Amino acid sequence: MKTRTLAIISFLGLIISPLYAQRDAPYDIKSAGDNYEKKCAECNNMITSKAVEVEFGVMAEGNDIYFLCTDAEWFVNLMGSNGDGIAIDIISKKQFRCDSKNHFDKSSMYRGYLLPPLYKKELLASALYSEDSFLKIKVGTIPTTYRNQELEFNILFLQDHYLCYYQWFFNIEGAKWELLDMGLFVDTLQNTNVIDKAISLNKQFKFEIPFEKSKSVYDPADIKPIYDSLQLYDYDIKQLTIEAYTSIEGSREVNEELQQKRANSIASALAELQEHDLNIEIKTAENWVDFFTDIQDTPFRSWENMNKGNIKEQLKNEKVLERLEPILSKHRKAILYMTLEKKATYQFESEEQAISLFNEAVKQENLEAALAIQKAAFYYIQSQSMPESLIDKLEVPQTSFFGPVINNKLVFKRTFAPQNIYYALDEFEKLYQLIPENPRVLYNLVALQLEIFAYSDPTLDENQILGRIKKLSKSSLEKSLVDRLQINYGIIKSDKLNYERRYKEKNDMLRTIYDIYSSHDLSEADALSMAKYFVSFQQYPLAVSIMKPYINQIDTSEDLLFFYINLTIVDPKLINSPSYRSLLINASNKNPERFCQLFNSSLEGGITFQLLSNAKLKDQYCESCSN
Repeated sequence: MKTRTLAIISFLGLIISPLYAQRDAPYDIKSAGDNYEKKCAECNNMITSKAVEVEFGVMAEGNDIYFLCTDAEWFVNLMGSNGDGIAIDIISKKQFRCDSKNHFDKSSMYRGYLLPPLYKKELLASALYSEDSFLKIKVGTIPTTYRNQELEFNILFLQDHYLCYYQWFFNIEGAKWELLDMGLFVDTLQNTNVIDKAISLNKQFKFEIPFEKSKSVYDPADIKPIYDSLQLYDYDIKQLTIEAYTSIEGSREVNEELQQKRANSIASALAELQEHDLNIEIKTAENWVDFFTDIQDTPFRSWENMNKGNIKEQLKNEKVLERLEPILSKHRKAILYMTLEKKATYQFESEEQAISLFNEAVKQENLEAALAIQKAAFYYIQSQSMPESLIDKLEVPQTSFFGPVINNKLVFKRTFAPQNIYYALDEFEKLYQLIPENPRVLYNLVALQLEIFAYSDPTLDENQILGRIKKLSKSSLEKSLVDRLQINYGIIKSDKLNYERRYKEKNDMLRTIYDIYSSHDLSEADALSMAKYFVSFQQYPLAVSIMKPYINQIDTSEDLLFFYINLTIVDPKLINSPSYRSLLINASNKNPERFCQLFNSSLEGGITFQLLSNAKLKDQYCESCSN
């Protein structure tokens, strides 16, 4: 299923000031002045009542400039009379240089280089229409002096030659919805320990290790829980990320060296526990995020408006530094993220030995041993110590007794050796008929059906999916997992309703999904998936609400943090708040290049460089991104 959408999402800037002097008016454009409400009523009503599904924007192809709209009928109706039209204002990033004040044209009607306006007859005569009501109109050419510059295009909307709206655009990060990760269940007869549950639900462990001032060694007691977890449950570290932080006092160069030493000391200690080389990623930063958060209820709160250089100068005062030490002491730490993998409980010297042990367990109908040997064999296949063909050589009778072993085999093949999804679905259907009361098998079956449902397969029975989800809701399966299936069904269904232009039903589905989701304490990854889903339907407040609980910590995930900033950075109330500065510093620390790219042209993957009109954002950008 395909829908036509613009990468540029419009943000309205309504011009209603009656103070325009007629001498400011370019070409034949007029100022409505005190008669704005009367002169601009129709244009105002058309834009403010526009359905959120109707999008428009401006883009360049070579040196030609085009106006685009996803709903041709809406635009034709907007151009009600011959005096209605649009004009393009060309803005260059050079107008926002870090080494000077921002530069705008002296006219109060536009900011850069204004192209001649185009009116109804000329616009509609040159319009190109597609079968899905998409509209494209050439509206001008980039002047020679503006070529090879980083540009953006704003629009002046005109009613009867009067300027009624001035609009700029910002780019929201690509937000095609994603299904929540459903995973597939494996069957086990053993009790799942705490660490296993953590891995299956979170896929990652997080540990925080404090450091003393100016020290790069840690207290062994602080790292003991990591040792205990790995040794007690026989886990290997598959991936290790270390984020090392210093408090903010002192020179940046000294702090960077200390950060690296702290990260290396931890990496060396954990490497000693592993029989293989560790895959380690190290990130370092001064801890400005916690600093600005922790001074809020202190006499130093006013420092939130100072730049970093001035704060460091203040911290050279020993008495000031002493007063702040209780706060700064909490900022010297390392945060570890570890992806773990269970070691094999059975040791095989050859493929033949694995098959022999497994066959003996099957012969004796020792289901627990069969599952354990099978799991160990999967471990060897994953580590490439044994061939993938071993999966199918571990054979069991197709009986309900060995259903858990069959389930695990199917899960492994689907997860680590992916086969055709229809083949997997067919195999799980057969297994479900064999053990219809096993909720884990039914969960796996529905998860696969939903994957296929997302591709609009007409052979799939939608009512069957709903019936099976309802059956799972009455089973022993954890409610949050059933809700996850319900949410994914809703995500797919709302996309179909939107495609069919059944907007009211789609909006009802959006609200239902939000209500289900907000009743659970889910992971950051789920929050990001849900936010992207809501953004794909222009439900920005819901997306922001979903992410907000996760964004104020220094260990907020990079992708969630940047997506939140992308949605909120055009809100003046937010960006002028002290807490927002912490978000921007955190983003700059996590990925400086990605942070600076936010301020590129909206046509070149940035949000918009016109954000630099805000003094605080420009200060942050120039501090972090200017050479």
